[in-house]
Amino acid sequence: MTTPSRLLLAARPVPLPVLLQHAGDCLAEREPARPYGCYGNTYDLVLDAQGRILRIEELYHP
Repeated sequence: MTTPSRLLLAARPVPLPVLLQHAGDCLAEREPARPYGCYGNTYDLVLDAQGRILRIEELYHP
């Protein structure tokens, strides 16, 4: 089943400072800057064999 967030938004690169600000706002229960929103503070991280982060994706959770 496709989640609503996947229907509305395509994954796109975000600079690390923007990601950190967004995650910090969500974890502190503050509203992040537009166009971002908080969706349950659940993230999917993809690592390479050396443990380097390849992708971080916020998972939709209403």
